[in-house]
Amino acid sequence: MGKLASQTRIKWEGDLFHLFLFPYQFSEIAPQVVHSVDLLAGSWGTVGSIISWTYMFGGAKCVAKERIEAIDMKKKSITFKVIEGDLLKLYSEFKIICEMESDGDGEDKVYKCALEYEKRSDEAPEPTVFMDFLLNFMKDIERSRRLVPN
Repeated sequence: MGKLASQTRIKWEGDLFHLFLFPYQFSEIAPQVVHSVDLLAGSWGTVGSIISWTYMFGGAKCVAKERIEAIDMKKKSITFKVIEGDLLKLYSEFKIICEMESDGDGEDKVYKCALEYEKRSDEAPEPTVFMDFLLNFMKDIERSRRLVPN
């Protein structure tokens, strides 16, 4: 398994972690990137739930079906395991681990993202472009400055 991790700071009023527990809001906040987020099984914000995403990546419309594998309320982290979709054309295993930290009492938040993956072949690229996509997506959310209910 490979692992890639990065982080970025964003300004956000309210609980950024809440967005990851209820990700259907992403299509309202950044519709140019996330077209739809649908709950297929389970309940929003619970381990075992299955979520379908339709998103734009590299100029193409992509899909991903993910299962929430873990939620740590204390660390404000959530782990998504991709179980179907475009990413699995290159990777036999793919997990996205998102963690949010507050930076003091202000609206500064630190968004940490880790990707755990196993390539299908040696020719498959490291998922650095996808990591950039995720970090840029958080910047899109910051630019939207739309407040969602907590």
